[in-house]
Amino acid sequence: PSSTDTIPMSQRRNDRSRQVSPFLVTMAVNIFSALKDSDYKPPVTIFLILLNVFIHLAPYPYLLGFDLSNIRQNCIHPSVIVNGLQHGQFLINRIILSSLIHADDAHLCYNMISLCWKGINLEKYLNSQIYLKLVVFSLVTSHTLVVLIAVVLNVLGFQGHVSGYNSCAVGFSAVIFSLKYVWNSVSPMSTTNVMGINLPTKFAAWAELVVISLITPNASFIGHLAGILAGVLYMKYARHYPAMK
Repeated sequence: PSSTDTIPMSQRRNDRSRQVSPFLVTMAVNIFSALKDSDYKPPVTIFLILLNVFIHLAPYPYLLGFDLSNIRQNCIHPSVIVNGLQHGQFLINRIILSSLIHADDAHLCYNMISLCWKGINLEKYLNSQIYLKLVVFSLVTSHTLVVLIAVVLNVLGFQGHVSGYNSCAVGFSAVIFSLKYVWNSVSPMSTTNVMGINLPTKFAAWAELVVISLITPNASFIGHLAGILAGVLYMKYARHYPAMK
């Protein structure tokens, strides 16, 4: 499973251990094995994996002038984003670049293995150009929905730990959930196994949303939900536009 972790606002990630993490070894073995066994090597997916890994391992990764080792300054934080918009600031680091930051090695491992499998199937099915457009659409749409959902829940009076309005989240998993929904929608498989239960493939992403929230309380339910909703919007509307083809 992949997870978008909600994390302490004070956390930085520039002091990671020099020791080789078992999660990184697991990630490398799984990704190399999947690519080796596949007759298609998805270039966009491979680039995205390398980019995420580089940003995670580099001691001071800078992108577009932002220090991505500082989670607090780059995470999706709905209240901060709304405040920025009210002052005419579009915080691209929080909306876009936050997806490239992972809280720890385990978070990166789960997300990149999942991205690899989704990418091998979807990029081959769609072609690299359309797949890249799907990834960009999923990223922007899902992260925008995270903020909108948090704002609505906050206005309705839900507390911060429920609405996510004051949460700090990072990771690529909202995008992965969107890719998961899209692949499940076009997959030739009629059923998918989720935790030992065979379900109709079209419901698999929704089932995983619930299961991951139960077994990983630290994961962002709203982030994953927003990813699925981005996938729904893509399948119903966005993919039919000429610009997305």
